[in-house]
Amino acid sequence: MAFTNERNSEGKYDGQGTYTFADGATDTGEWKDNQPNGQGSETDKLGATTYIGLFKNGKHAVATAVALVPATATPAIAKPANTMAAPTEAPVVAPTAAPPIEPTTAPTAVVAAAPAPAPQSGRDAVLAILLANARTRWGDNGTMVQFSYNQQIQAYDWVVAQTDYPEIMVSSQTKWDTDYVMVKFNYTKEVEAYTWVNSQTEYADIMSSARNKWGTEYSMVKYSYTKEVEAFLWLNAQTGHPDIMQNARNKWGTEYSMVKYEYQKQVP
Repeated sequence: MAFTNERNSEGKYDGQGTYTFADGATDTGEWKDNQPNGQGSETDKLGATTYIGLFKNGKHAVATAVALVPATATPAIAKPANTMAAPTEAPVVAPTAAPPIEPTTAPTAVVAAAPAPAPQSGRDAVLAILLANARTRWGDNGTMVQFSYNQQIQAYDWVVAQTDYPEIMVSSQTKWDTDYVMVKFNYTKEVEAYTWVNSQTEYADIMSSARNKWGTEYSMVKYSYTKEVEAFLWLNAQTGHPDIMQNARNKWGTEYSMVKYEYQKQVP
């Protein structure tokens, strides 16, 4: 079991992160007080998405659902009416002697080549993969196969329609491969964080540190920046125990959340 994220000053899971269970299942999204709280998702041990939506104190609040599309019945093909007239009896004519046939070389039969199968389109190939994934996950549960398949198709069509922030899209697809529900979720989350990060103008040194640490993981850049700014402002508001404060600053430098944690731990 592992949690890939930083903890708050009390050592609890807090902010954006992913918790991986012993069997490989995961909870990804926003955390608070060691529990999923906010937007997030779950996957099972095979890596298939089982839930996307809001969490409240570790429980599902609002799930993302896609309506099942009922199969369209194929119309019956009517049997064509017999429009041929009944044959009439032909008069019998006495045969005449046929002229002799000169022998000739039999012509070589020409066999037409079978037409090549039509190439499969890119979308058709992806849909075949999505159907195979749904069947692998749900087996003979036809209802859930159809639901999962429809959900992934909707997400795939949304993903291919996006033209902005191609680097974020590539990163999301690299991370989640053909799980397009999670590709969409990750892309949306990262674009929102990227826009927010670029709108910040204060505490440039803290922002630079967060970018250096997390690179293009913009949701983590946002989380780290927000946490460090909050700790920085809190530290500057403290007036007691200056020796303890100085020791904490000497130890942790500009890692303000750790300076805050060290200071709180040492203050009697």
